[in-house]
Amino acid sequence: AHHTHSIANLKRALHCNIPSVALIREPEEAIVSTIIAVKWQKVEDAILRYLSFYQWVERRLDDLVIADFETVVHDFNRIILSVNEQFDKTFALLESVETADAQVKTDIEQRYDKLGQDKMYHIKPIPTAERTGEKQEWVNRVLKHKRFPAARGLYERIIDHAQIDCDRNSNSITRS
Repeated sequence: AHHTHSIANLKRALHCNIPSVALIREPEEAIVSTIIAVKWQKVEDAILRYLSFYQWVERRLDDLVIADFETVVHDFNRIILSVNEQFDKTFALLESVETADAQVKTDIEQRYDKLGQDKMYHIKPIPTAERTGEKQEWVNRVLKHKRFPAARGLYERIIDHAQIDCDRNSNSITRS
């Protein structure tokens, strides 16, 4: 699932005792991205969805691994290590995060090409030049919205609680 801020997948995973990772992203980035992906979404609605989703996540912080967007994109092995530690698992680390990242992006591009969705840049779950340009039009509207400070505060609380410090040269993780 992407751009949905839906708790259904997490609820189901927790119900089935499946190790679960909740991705958290800076609210301005996530909200703007949602507005662009879901063309009908208004700023107010996108912020309310963000708040609703992360308020639910905040109540379950001890049951989930919280993965900030930058770590997911740039160092996914930190997430795997955290899942292994929190849920007493032994998931294998990626031999090369860069190779895995390139393969995921290639797979996404091929899928969209195959489906003839080249004009559907707004829902493609990887960066596109079109979406980057469109984001600039929305950022100020989101930042100026009366509910944005609540989204920013919620993000900060979750990140503060779930911050993972990982020595990239070892398999040790400490939670602050």
